[in-house]
Amino acid sequence: MPDSANIWFPRWSPDGRYLAGVRHSDEAIMLFDFQKQQWQKVAEGRSAYPTWSPDGTYLYFISTQGTANTQISEQSLYRINIRSGKQELMTSLRDLRHDTLGHFISWIGFAPDGSILALRDTGTYDIYSLDWVSP
Repeated sequence: MPDSANIWFPRWSPDGRYLAGVRHSDEAIMLFDFQKQQWQKVAEGRSAYPTWSPDGTYLYFISTQGTANTQISEQSLYRINIRSGKQELMTSLRDLRHDTLGHFISWIGFAPDGSILALRDTGTYDIYSLDWVSP
């Protein structure tokens, strides 16, 4: 793919038209349109973990960026409407405990019912075990 050498966390859109990723140099969210054969920056700021909505309408991601109407600097969950390009702040992750190094949470995704899932990685010092008894 052209100009993809510094793109990390690649994620295909459900319809296969787009590839989303994070540009390593400035951690901006980038979108490659296979029909137009070009990259477009769709979000600035320190961003990570692009994740497509199941229907491909939205691209979700975690970022420490602010928006035009706010001065948000903590980690937040955003989404971009792919058709309109409109970006929305979904929620702040301010109260979600992070690891002591201040890294991003390590994954976001969707449950079968469409609800958003998030994994937080606080290190290896909190390890739990679950004994599963199947009915």
